[in-house]
Amino acid sequence: MAPATQALALNAISFYFKSVLTAELGDVSAFINAKKRIKLPIVMTTDEVSIMLSNLSGIQLLLVSIIYGGGLRLMEVVRLRIQDIDFGYQQIIIRNAKGNKERVVPLPVKITDSLKKQISNVRAQHDTDLQNGFDSVYMPSELANKFGKSDKQWVWQYIFPSTKLSVDPRSKIIRRHHLHELTLQKTVRNTARKTNIPKRVSCHTFRHSYATHNLERGMDIRTLQLLLSHSDVSTTMIYTHTANFSKGKTSSPLDFL
Repeated sequence: MAPATQALALNAISFYFKSVLTAELGDVSAFINAKKRIKLPIVMTTDEVSIMLSNLSGIQLLLVSIIYGGGLRLMEVVRLRIQDIDFGYQQIIIRNAKGNKERVVPLPVKITDSLKKQISNVRAQHDTDLQNGFDSVYMPSELANKFGKSDKQWVWQYIFPSTKLSVDPRSKIIRRHHLHELTLQKTVRNTARKTNIPKRVSCHTFRHSYATHNLERGMDIRTLQLLLSHSDVSTTMIYTHTANFSKGKTSSPLDFL
């Protein structure tokens, strides 16, 4: 079984002995732990990334460009808010990411104009919503309590809002949520099939490709770890197996005969 499943079962047994039977579980040093399988990430070449981008358009192109350009996760990009983009410092601020972490990544210069246009369109849409009385956006409860009625302010609006208003299942308030992630996932999968790329391409593949291509260009592993927000550098080290150092120490000796 998977190591996580095994650990869950062992913890349940331990809890049963201590809290229900009020007895010691005993020595479990002979217990054989399941080994975690090391799975290499799927990575596209720069040519394959270019092909994918050339076959995307509109919002989908901008979203994928941000994922590949900054190494963002899918939910990190769809949850971006107006205040998370700093054009002055040319950077993107990712808040409340996996592990409740925050980090800053460079904003690709190539998409600056497209992103400004998207924000301008969202501003017009937000003004219309304000006129119609739909002027709030979802905020985590702790932030809503701290900042009061900030959910109506422009800086808290999503950069990639949904095209339709919906009822918040918690508060029952009609508001505009962010774009649903399934929309982008389907678009990426269909584009990969259409372009005949022989790999299982997903949105996360662009993040893997971002990390691998940065290593190939000479970025040090510590900097890459910070940009990807990995807690342990060993997680980042997995990309050394996918990088193609064609003229480096990992080249095949057959090519030098």
